[in-house]
Amino acid sequence: MKVEAHRLGFEMSEDALSWNVFESLAMFGKLREATQFLTGRSLCVEPHLYLWGHLIDDLDGHHEIYEPLDRVRAKAGAGYPHVRY
Repeated sequence: MKVEAHRLGFEMSEDALSWNVFESLAMFGKLREATQFLTGRSLCVEPHLYLWGHLIDDLDGHHEIYEPLDRVRAKAGAGYPHVRY
């Protein structure tokens, strides 16, 4: 769905770097702590992690789309297909 999806295969791409950092934080249970540090906001629960609008830490493997993003895409028009995994 993302035009630059192939960039995840390049170690030095912004997408790959972002993925590696945030996925590692989530894997070690530190995403909440990092988010609180970066935003200055207190969080009660571990945040969900999304990649290009799709939930990646979804235990059942459906990778649901982030609903507010889906609504914006629907308003933007046909340029953003609604893909469900």
